[in-house]
Amino acid sequence: MRHLIEQLERIMEARGTEVLVKELPDVLRKALKDVGYRSRDIAVVPQAMVSLNPYAGDGERGFAVLVNLATGATKTVQGDWGGYSPVGGPSIDRDRGDHPLPRDGVAIVGSSGGRGTYATIYVHPDSVVPLLPGDVEMSEREAGILRSMAMTSSYRKELFADMKVQPGEVDALIERGWIARNKAGALSLTTAGKNAAASAHK
Repeated sequence: MRHLIEQLERIMEARGTEVLVKELPDVLRKALKDVGYRSRDIAVVPQAMVSLNPYAGDGERGFAVLVNLATGATKTVQGDWGGYSPVGGPSIDRDRGDHPLPRDGVAIVGSSGGRGTYATIYVHPDSVVPLLPGDVEMSEREAGILRSMAMTSSYRKELFADMKVQPGEVDALIERGWIARNKAGALSLTTAGKNAAASAHK
């Protein structure tokens, strides 16, 4: 069971905080629209240093959008189709360094192509608070259930069984807007639930 918990912790550390795109500042929403990002939420990660080197595979092209929150200025740089190539001119695919983010700076790093557009927002820690939802109050029990929800369904069942999670406990988290249940009965974390789980992990 410990290996499942360790895997879960790695997931929570890497994921960042999910934010609804519609709640982002206009300049970030426009930047995401311009690169073809269509998901309803996106991970926001506070970092003072950021790599602009995205992962891009066959049929994909990496990109980085640099945004100044104070002035609204943006600059988009793109990689090569198919990702890194040892030949060619300057490209973010060949950028191996970490770059400092200014206090009002944001970097949107991702890739687009046949599988769609994927991206993560990196924000200087001094500027990230206005973009993130506030902390929520929950019991250790509720936090454990939400963390388990971040796992695949098979691991989740194992964790739920080990924790002896009762249906009423899940229903209570659905009422709080942290878990969604579809018509087939399948459970998933909502955006609010992802943030609550990430907050509980800190």
